[in-house]
Amino acid sequence: MERTRITRSALYIASRLVQLRRRCLLVCLLGVCGNVWALEIEVVGLFKNAALVMIDGKQQLLKLGIQSPEGVELIQADSKGGIVEYNGDRIELSLSGKISTTFEKAINSTVRIVEHNNQFQTPGSINSRSVNFVIDTGATTVAMNRNHAAALGVDYQRGQVLSVETAGGVVGGHRIQVDAMTVGGISVSNVEVVVLEGGYPSDILLGMSFLKYVEIQKSEGVMTLTSKL
Repeated sequence: MERTRITRSALYIASRLVQLRRRCLLVCLLGVCGNVWALEIEVVGLFKNAALVMIDGKQQLLKLGIQSPEGVELIQADSKGGIVEYNGDRIELSLSGKISTTFEKAINSTVRIVEHNNQFQTPGSINSRSVNFVIDTGATTVAMNRNHAAALGVDYQRGQVLSVETAGGVVGGHRIQVDAMTVGGISVSNVEVVVLEGGYPSDILLGMSFLKYVEIQKSEGVMTLTSKL
């Protein structure tokens, strides 16, 4: 009886050591040293080419090729499991519970965006509120319409009044700064934004007032943004 208890205890200890080795191996592979970022992912549901997850307590539906605001990208998924990528590192998903791990906060964070319908669209955030951006390297600033600003709680009318020439003619607008703007793991503070009266642009355009802080590369339908900060 005593031998059985010892054997069970040994098996439990061995199991815990394997788990610790796996966690340590993951940390070593990611090169964590000093500046770290803890990320917790809880898998709620797995489907073909999609995964319903909780990322740090926030429920999100991940789809192939589209990054979450935190920079988590679904690489593959079916009812049995899946793989996500974060800052170039991949982790397997399963319905077994939570995945809690530690990632290195990259010195130069990188975001990869897949072209869709001749546009590069990516989720992000403005002042911690989720948005969807369309990359526009021809726009001198980030641009949105007044409805976008109202939904984000941006008091654009306090900004500098200006006139902007668009494809539909000259429209009024305001130039302001927002406190924070994030795409994936790239965060920039005090970003200039132009808010236009009316419904143009229909999407929030991620222009050069943000993009000047990143290096841009494009190859085979994939745009890569790498932080200069």
